[in-house]
Order: sequence, then structure tokens, then C-alpha cells
Amino acid sequence: MKTGRAGSPAALASAVLFPAAALALALPLLAAFLPLAGGDGAAANLARALGEPRFLRSFGYGLAQALASSLLALATGLPGAYLLARRRFPGKRILSALSAIPFCVPPLIVAMGFALYYGNQGWLKGVLGWFGLQTIYGLPGMVLSMTFSSFPHAV
Repeated sequence: MKTGRAGSPAALASAVLFPAAALALALPLLAAFLPLAGGDGAAANLARALGEPRFLRSFGYGLAQALASSLLALATGLPGAYLLARRRFPGKRILSALSAIPFCVPPLIVAMGFALYYGNQGWLKGVLGWFGLQTIYGLPGMVLSMTFSSFPHAV
């Protein structure tokens, strides 16, 4: 059995499997976006959604969370990157390895860890008071967990 020829089994399998895979990906996407074109049209639906106060509150909340966590990750990550790149100190290799942990941990585990340690009955709940926070739930928890997850990107 040779490969690379027009009539070879590999070429025939590719000719059948590639369009089938493309169709399997395209049909759900088409089904998801088709309702946007219905009714008054996509532009009218988008304008109506952008005009709703609930959407604007939700969008503003997400934007505030992303901005706060990005600034906090930069404020902690850039000095950390400077120290790791320019200075010699004991434990440098360990600190470098620890800063990569968020790449290896799934986001659900990060959220569960923050709830376990900083939640209502968490071991480190008292630490939140040092920073003027009462609870980890809501925006403060989202900002802290996203900062933890994006810290390695800043480093």
C-alpha cells in the first residue's frame, strides 16, 4: 500500500474524512448563529441587546473584573519578572517553578482552592481583612483568582 498518490487509500480517506469533519464543525456553528439573522436582522438584534440595562451592567462588571485583575497581575508580575531575570537570590529556581503552577492547574481547581482557603470558613479568611475585603465571593474573588491565573503571563 503506497501513500501520496491520488488513488491511494490515504488520499481517499482524506477526501472523505476532511469534508465530513468540516461539516461536523460547521453545522453546529451555523445552528448557533442562525437565530441572529432571524426577525429584524442581526444588526437590530444586536442594537436591542446593547440597549438593555441588564446587558450593560453585566458587560461593565466583566470589564471591571478584567481590568482589575490585569492591573493586579501586572503589578505583581512585572516586579517578579525583574527579580527572576536580573537578580540572584536563594530560591530563585523554586520561585520560577512556582510561578508556572497556574499554567498546570485547571480553573475549576483554582476557584475551589480560593473558596476553601479564603471562603467563609477558610483558613486564610482573616488575611482578607488586611486588604479591606470582607468576602471572597463576588468581584474580589474573581479578581484574585484571575490574577492568580494570569500572573505567569505577566512574568
